[in-house]
Amino acid sequence: MGQEFTYEQMQTLLHLVKTEMNGICGDLGYAELSKIRTILEQKLDDSPSPDSITINSKDWDY
Repeated sequence: MGQEFTYEQMQTLLHLVKTEMNGICGDLGYAELSKIRTILEQKLDDSPSPDSITINSKDWDY
């Protein structure tokens, strides 16, 4: 079972990740946030309905 987010919540998460990426100095932290950003962007792009977007634990297996 996954966690459901609204489209607005996903956009907020993506904004927070991008903001944090701008402040990261280390390569490892930046790389991890980059992977998370990619997953969030894909979920937003692939979502059939902006009302509810589900993220499952398998989505984080990168």
